[in-house]
Amino acid sequence: MFWKLVNKEIKYQLKSITFGIFCVFVVLFYITQFVGDINMEEVYSNSPGDLLVEGSVYYKSNLEDESNIGFNQRLDRLHNLLENDTKNKSFVVLSELSVVEIEELNDEQLELVSIIKKQIEEEDISEQEYHNILQQVHNELGHINMYEDDKIKNLAAKKVLYEETLKRKEEIRKSEKVTGSYARLFADYIGIAVGFFSVFIAAFSLIRDRKYKAYEIIYTKKISSIKYVVSKYIGNVLLMMIVVLILAGYSTIDFANHYDKIDYFAFIKISITWILPTIMIVTSLAYILQVAFGNGILPIIVQFIYWNYSVPFSSSQYNVSKYMIRYNSVSTLSEYQKVANDIIFNRIVITFISIVLLVGAIWLFEKKRGNICGKN
Repeated sequence: MFWKLVNKEIKYQLKSITFGIFCVFVVLFYITQFVGDINMEEVYSNSPGDLLVEGSVYYKSNLEDESNIGFNQRLDRLHNLLENDTKNKSFVVLSELSVVEIEELNDEQLELVSIIKKQIEEEDISEQEYHNILQQVHNELGHINMYEDDKIKNLAAKKVLYEETLKRKEEIRKSEKVTGSYARLFADYIGIAVGFFSVFIAAFSLIRDRKYKAYEIIYTKKISSIKYVVSKYIGNVLLMMIVVLILAGYSTIDFANHYDKIDYFAFIKISITWILPTIMIVTSLAYILQVAFGNGILPIIVQFIYWNYSVPFSSSQYNVSKYMIRYNSVSTLSEYQKVANDIIFNRIVITFISIVLLVGAIWLFEKKRGNICGKN
């Protein structure tokens, strides 16, 4: 009888507009947020977004903090720039629209660049001499070129970023098999979606039968409150998790098509350990509120407030007062391990609270069963 009730709840939800809307919004969130935020070639590429020009590395953006770039780093990057331009007998010209062009060095320009390169190699250059060199070369080459202090700083900052990026990508490939890192990003985005829309599935489950006068069947068959409430609970949670697991399975196949070595269970594991507790707490909270107050609107209002509290990133992100796990980055295993214990503790506590709330909903349902089912 119990599994017949579970099956009945699932069949009802499958036919409902509410479940259809839930699926549409979760899938849209998956496509626009998760799929839209990943680059399948990023982890295997050894370029962190650089623009390669005839063996030299020039960068398209200036996003890093350059305030701590020391003089020696800048001088080193200037030497590399001079060396590349001497070797290639050309230099980079930047338009005002940041369009990169290559222009050949004439004999006088090539001689000047070669002399200054040799000077830096053989002499101790002071910071003032460094600025004089930049001004001299910049004036000789003309146009908007790379021989300016802010662009040299940018090259130095990007060089550091380049090396760090390669190390991170290598760790993601080896220790995380790519999917380990992206599964956490998946759980972040899908957790936001189901953390909000789950309440619309659960908010009316226990009071819906009163509307359709199904309480008479419940009483005549003497279904216990535990069987009745838990069967609906499992039906709701199971159905929503199936949607999540379908997306997790699709993501696994998608990554398998792009990478040689992946963890085939990463998306499944993260869905069960991170997202399932989120669905459970939303459903349990909706159950106890609708039983206590006899309507499904209040659970939606309360859930909206709770969702707004839990979504923003903060220093207390993994505090047990927040029911969703936010992890909006593709991180290495070592980076994740810094917060792993906090996340695990949060998920355990949220799961426990979900069970407590469900037990409370069952107890209230039993106490108020006569009123809920239309009996005095």
